[in-house]
Amino acid sequence: VDLGFDFQIRWDSNLKADIDVTTKVRAKFPVSVRNLRFEGPVRVIVTKLTTKEPGWTAILVSLPSPPKIGLDVRVMGGEFTRVPWIRSEITKAI
Repeated sequence: VDLGFDFQIRWDSNLKADIDVTTKVRAKFPVSVRNLRFEGPVRVIVTKLTTKEPGWTAILVSLPSPPKIGLDVRVMGGEFTRVPWIRSEITKAI
């Protein structure tokens, strides 16, 4: 016997990551990532229920459809995610 649950999740973080990126020509510039956001369905399946602890054989977690992911990226102080095509390229890369 398996149990399955679908949840609609919306998660907004207070993520703040500051990274120094070095190019092939050894130029360094600061990149800042902030405000990671996730929205979409999450499916959890508990498989092979048993009477022994912990009560199942496995827990499977999946994303039945692509979630919406958002974040703010600043490169050298400029907020690049406000430019639509750059935001689109960053989202594709994720």
